[in-house]
Order: sequence, then structure tokens, then C-alpha cells
Amino acid sequence: MRRLSDGTIRFSPRDLISYLEGDFAAWCDRLHAESAGRAPTRLHDGLDLQPDVADEDATLVARYGNEHEAAHLAKLLEQIPDLVQVARSRETYDAHDATRTAMASGASVIFQGELRAGEWMGIADFLHRVDDASAPDGYHYEPRDTKLARWAKPYFILQLCAYADMLEAMQSHRPGQFGFVFGDGTETSFLTADFWHYYRRLKRSLETFHRDWSADKRPDPSLDRSHGRWSDAVAKLFEALDHLSLVANITRSQIVRLREAGIHMVASLAASTGAVPRMSASTLETLRAQATMQMESRSKGTIAWRLRERDIERPRRGLALLPPPSPNDVFFDFEGFPYAPGGLEYLFGVVTVDSGTPVFRDWWAHDPVAEKKAFEQFVDWVYDRWQRDRSMHIYHYAAYEKTALCRLMTTHGTREEQVDDLLRNEVLVDLLPVVRQGMVIGTPSYSLKYVEHLYMPVRTEGVVSAGGSVVEYQNWIDTQNPAILDRIRAYNKVDCESTAGLRDWLLARQKEAEIEYLPPEPPKAKEEESPATELAERLLARAESESGEAARVTSLLAWLLEFHRREEKPWWWKYYDRMKATEQELYDDIECLAGLERTSTPSRVIKKSTGFEYRFDADQDTRVEAGATCALAWTEGLKGTVEGF
Repeated sequence: MRRLSDGTIRFSPRDLISYLEGDFAAWCDRLHAESAGRAPTRLHDGLDLQPDVADEDATLVARYGNEHEAAHLAKLLEQIPDLVQVARSRETYDAHDATRTAMASGASVIFQGELRAGEWMGIADFLHRVDDASAPDGYHYEPRDTKLARWAKPYFILQLCAYADMLEAMQSHRPGQFGFVFGDGTETSFLTADFWHYYRRLKRSLETFHRDWSADKRPDPSLDRSHGRWSDAVAKLFEALDHLSLVANITRSQIVRLREAGIHMVASLAASTGAVPRMSASTLETLRAQATMQMESRSKGTIAWRLRERDIERPRRGLALLPPPSPNDVFFDFEGFPYAPGGLEYLFGVVTVDSGTPVFRDWWAHDPVAEKKAFEQFVDWVYDRWQRDRSMHIYHYAAYEKTALCRLMTTHGTREEQVDDLLRNEVLVDLLPVVRQGMVIGTPSYSLKYVEHLYMPVRTEGVVSAGGSVVEYQNWIDTQNPAILDRIRAYNKVDCESTAGLRDWLLARQKEAEIEYLPPEPPKAKEEESPATELAERLLARAESESGEAARVTSLLAWLLEFHRREEKPWWWKYYDRMKATEQELYDDIECLAGLERTSTPSRVIKKSTGFEYRFDADQDTRVEAGATCALAWTEGLKGTVEGF
């Protein structure tokens, strides 16, 4: 968005995306445009409104996006000799006029065409000519964009709908479809009509928002899902206001209900008493306890914590999930690089304690072949360790390690039985549920970087975050400087040591509270290996002795066998995780619907079943829809069908 010399505002598709993120981001965009060239506008006492400064990670995303676009352009230049590139560097050059000229000439492809329609302007990556007898000139143009992602996100769709809208104004014909070239090279098209009415409704809403815009009417940022390029400004604003959003794990709808009850700050929530309309007593108590701990942390200058009350109905939660220690326990952490084609887990790091001394081991992979080898070596090592000591466990923090192991066994078609064994016997122990279910900690987040201040000093290494390790790995790709890998290795080692320190700290709390470990039920008997699996193993063994096309075809045949069963495995492990998840974890999972409360409406007969009516938080993001068959968490084997909303 920018204000032109004649005083009018010119919009771009980015403004539509910003508005989709929330009213506050759109309000900030307008305020920033209005104050261009003048003193910055005050967001709050002492706080100036400034957009986020692009960090190294954002710069890296932009770099890979530009490289992806350039690679696709080079491919098209080889195939399409009349491709027109619209220049944008010369001051006297009218890019929009050049685009119209290229369209009138019937160029097969136009790169970086500038589109305009009324108050709107946009720059499309590529415009492709489509022969169409119904168009005024016998052809029309369709927009296509390059995107690093591997699937179409909602704001991608809206962006190209906006391009289609501007193209309709320029060529008197609406493109029938638009498309994307994704980061893995796949190209996908979508029908414009499938999204047109939603796009037009959102566009009208944005234009109304800006007609009524006022610098004095600042929207509440806590009601929005995200804040775009104003995230840093919002964080500072929340700190200055002691906003309820600072309470760990609070939701937007909970903030609304607390504010309706006159509770606007963390301090007022901690000091509150009594009920809050449309909020259950247990939810209110959880939020109040969290706010109280955070206030206590502020007053003490150290992190406050306490144990949660035990759940009598579900005793295997929190510290009861923590097994007794074994001298062969493993503390595990991955480092991944998301910008490699298909992603790359380039470092498998573990810490063990040998004779009282922490020992770090690592497996590295800089390409898919090495990733498979590192995965196999890690699984073989840890599986053998478990076979020799069945009391040993693998500790990690949050779900990434478990999810990545499942993905790797499926991607590479190897070590499936071993990983399956480890998961079925719950050898992997995620410490995040132990912490969240068992304790209230006075931090605004339960990420490891916050929680670890309970038991270890502040980090001082050169790499201190996962995002930082991604940037450093890119630096290594560019320079091949081995010192960079040393820094990443040191960061991963500290992460593993932090996980070990957390486990030990939690064991001490478990002992103090006299909470006993409750082991899982013995796993069900494994299915016998099918003839197809045995055949696949023989084919893979044969492929190793072959070469060239024969090896490729034999391997492909082996991987096709049992493909669907193998693809289903990660889904089933996710199902079992959801069966044990907390209500908050289910709330945050878009595939679930959480916090259901039975209404007073009597049950009724639906076909041969009984129907019950429940209420739930309408602000919860979910993909569950009418007609869906759902499993009921905490009651394995019991299912239901969503009749309607």
C-alpha cells in the first residue's frame, strides 16, 4: 500500500493478505502509508510504529524464492523464444504500459508484468497466453507464480485471484484458472471460479475497512491470528499493556471472554476471583494459575513454578509419564534444513552419560543419500542399545524428533520395523507433555529455551536458536567453512545436554512429590510380516547388486510394494498421540475439535444411533466438518459422526 501524490491510496495483493491476517495488520499498513516521509506515529506511550526488520531467516527465504523464480525463468527462456521480460529499473520506463504492449502483441509468456485496475496494482511472476475463441482478441492471459512451498496456501490463492481480477479489467476477460510452480518443481492449476466469490467478498470488506479507517480507531491485535510484518510492534505493545496475550497457551476466544468480564491484564487475571461467563471453571483455573506464576516470576526475578493437581480420572499424565533413569538413556535432537528439495535432516545429535560423563555423538548428512545412511546408522545404534537394555529411553522435547523419524522411515523405505518397535514400546519420551501436564511454569512460553532457565545458565554460544542454525547451515553451503559446522554441532550438543538436564530436574521433582511412574500397557502383538514385505526386501537386496536402469527399476518395484500400508503408518502414530493429548493440545491441532461441553438439549435418535448436542469454542481453527467420522480422545475404540454444526 502507498499513498500517491494525488492523495489516493493504491492497494496491492499484499494488502489483501495483510487484511486476511487481521484488522490490526491492515490498520498498521495504512498508518505507515499515511505517515510516510514524516515523523513515525506513536503506537503507544513511548512506542513508535515501525515494521519488522527482516532477519537473516527472512532474507534466506527471499533468496531461495528469487533463485526458484530465476530457475523457472531460465527454463522458460529455453522453451519460449518470444518470452517478454518487463524491466523495472528505468525511471522513465512505464512497466504497466510495457505489459499492455506485450499483451497486445500476443507474447506467449510475460515475466514481471505490471497489472492495474482502479486503485489496485500488482506484479505477476508470469503471465501465460491461452488461446480462447471467447476472448476479445482470441486469447487471454492467466497468471502463474513461483512459490517455495509444496502446496497452495490460502494467501497464494488470494494473491492470484487479485491478479485475475486486474487482468479481467485489462483484457476484458476473466482468466479461467491460475497456477503455481512449487518449490519441488510441480505445477498446479486452480479454477478461478472456485474462489472468486470469497475473494470478491474479502476485497469489498478491505475497501470498506479503509474507507472507514481512522488513526484513532486502533483494532485489538489480540483478536487476530497473526500480525504480518508488525509482529515485533505487537510484542512491544503487549508488554507495555501487560496484555492477556502474554499468558502462556491462552486463546483468542478466552481473551475475549475475560475482557467481557472486565479482566484486561495478566496482573488482573492473576488477582481475579469468581466465575467468568461462557468459560468453564477448569479452564479459568488453568489460566489464572498460569498468570499467577508469571506474575510471581516477575516479582522474584527468577522463574516460578509449581506442580499441577493430579488428575484422578487420568493418572498417567505429567510426571507419571517419566520413566526411571537408565545408564543407557539417550537425549536426542535433530537439525534440519527446510530449503533443501524435500527437506534435509542434516544432523542427528545425541548425548549419553557414560560413567557419569556426558558424551556427544553425531551423524551428518549433506544430501538425500547421506541422510538415508545417517538415519540407518542412528536407528541401528539406538535400536541395538535398546535391545541390550529394555529399560532405556530416548528423550526429546516437542514432537519434531518423533515426527521426523516417522517421515524418514517412510521416505527412505528403511528401518521401518525398528522404528515401529521403538514407537510401539514408547521408547521415545517427549518431555514437553510431561512439563505441560505436570507443572505450571511462570514463563510466557513452554519452549525449551524458556524452560531451561530453571536448571541451566543462559546460553552464550554463537548459535542459540533453530532459526540461527538454518542460517548458519546456509552459510556453510555457501562457504564450505568447517568452522560453521563446528558451531552448529556445539549448538546441537547444548540442546541435547539441555534435554538431559531437564529430564534430571523433572526426576527430582517426581521424587519430591512422591509420584510413581505409570508404565504404558504392553503393546499389542505385531502383525506377521506379509509376503509382499518379504518380496520387497529381496528386491531391495537385489537392487544393491545391480547398476544403472536395472537397479532403479528394481528399487522402484520394491518401494511400490506395501506403499499404502507404509504411507498410513505416520497417520496411525499421530492418531495414538492425539488419544493421549491434553485438551489444549487438541485445541491447537487443526485436525481436531476440542473443549466440547454437553448442552441441556435431550439426546435424540439418528437412524440406528443416539445423537447428543455439544457446544464448543467457535473461534477454534478446525478442519472437522459435518459428516466427518471422528475418534473420541481418551476413549480408544469409541467413534462418532458429526451430524452438523
